[in-house]
Amino acid sequence: MYELKQAEQDLATDDMVLKPLIDESNLAAAFNHYSDDELVKLIIEGKKFIRLVDGDAGDRLVEIEQIHIDIASDFDFTMRLIELAVNDKEKVTELVDKRVRAIIKSEIAQIKVDWFDLLTGA
Repeated sequence: MYELKQAEQDLATDDMVLKPLIDESNLAAAFNHYSDDELVKLIIEGKKFIRLVDGDAGDRLVEIEQIHIDIASDFDFTMRLIELAVNDKEKVTELVDKRVRAIIKSEIAQIKVDWFDLLTGA
């Protein structure tokens, strides 16, 4: 019986690893399988994205394309990038990378709070 249960868990994990979408059905498995840094890397690479139904607020979406759109719409940040581009182009890449990682890490941390019951089975 234990072997069957373990085989089912292994199959569910394999299925979750193959799917790019992380939603309510595989959120706990994904957060148990990947470290936060691994998940950040996969989201940045476009290999994973998170879409969760957030009640009346709509969907919670953590996807690299949407993050780039959000960053581009930030006027102050864009002005800072333009100023840096004139003087130090390498800093632009570094600054954008830090911003993207910070946004994703913040979203993951908030998901751990907002979906605590789902993640812990409470």
